[in-house]
Amino acid sequence: MLKSKLSRCLFVLFAVVAMNLAACGDDDDFVARPGDDEPSSSSVKGKSSSSGANSSSSVAEAQSSSSLNKVVPACKSVKEGSMVDERDGLEYRTVDICGQVWMAENLNYKTEYGSYCYEKKQDNCDTYGRLYQWSVIMDSAGVFSDDALGCGTEAEECSPSYPVRGICPEGWHVPTIHELESLLKAVGSIRDESRTWEWLNAGKILKSATDDWEDDGMGEDSYGFTALPAGSGARGSYFTSLGRLVDIATSSIDMDLDYHTYCLNLREDTDDAVIMSDLMRDTRSVRCVKN
Repeated sequence: MLKSKLSRCLFVLFAVVAMNLAACGDDDDFVARPGDDEPSSSSVKGKSSSSGANSSSSVAEAQSSSSLNKVVPACKSVKEGSMVDERDGLEYRTVDICGQVWMAENLNYKTEYGSYCYEKKQDNCDTYGRLYQWSVIMDSAGVFSDDALGCGTEAEECSPSYPVRGICPEGWHVPTIHELESLLKAVGSIRDESRTWEWLNAGKILKSATDDWEDDGMGEDSYGFTALPAGSGARGSYFTSLGRLVDIATSSIDMDLDYHTYCLNLREDTDDAVIMSDLMRDTRSVRCVKN
């Protein structure tokens, strides 16, 4: 009798455990999806200086890691086009990657202040576009819209209304960190959760296939995004990394660090890409996204 009761108890216990395990589900099927609004400051990204961040792990090492995001098939729907900035008549190539339309060239709209040709040479503007201060990127003076009125060099002064038109032509806006992540996912890149700022192979996919990149650092330009190494700088008095780096601005503020904003960093010495937090005072390139 005792053995019979004990057997029934064990059977009930095992049944309860099995039901609880089934209710937990499979966490590996969960994939975070970016929303339409700005991310909270808890979204962890790389912290770096204007010189960029070195990618320390190889693609093979990262792909063998169990911490990788679930692989998303690369987008197959790509359509090239063009648009004209009515403010100055300049025409830009565009690329539609699965419904997200990007300028396929760096913005080259000249402002009265806060935008610069690399080393103040017009030829560099003609090839690589202009480098902009963050206050100009956001249009803090409200020249074109009130989306980011008062966004100077301090996050406390800034309460943007997204999407932020900023310095972009009418009908276009400065990308957010979410839109950058959507782009990287669309081209088939995956992020290493142990190094959340690194996106594998995205640099190779997005960089231009030209010798503008030093030391054979060119990419494959698989989607016509044609990222050129425009370099970066600070307040028009310091320039660095032409041929080695492109720093693409966002309208997203890093609320964990004073005077920092997020940007996309592509370098000549790595096939990966980095979404990093960098100083607002630095000048960087702009790629606008269609509304």
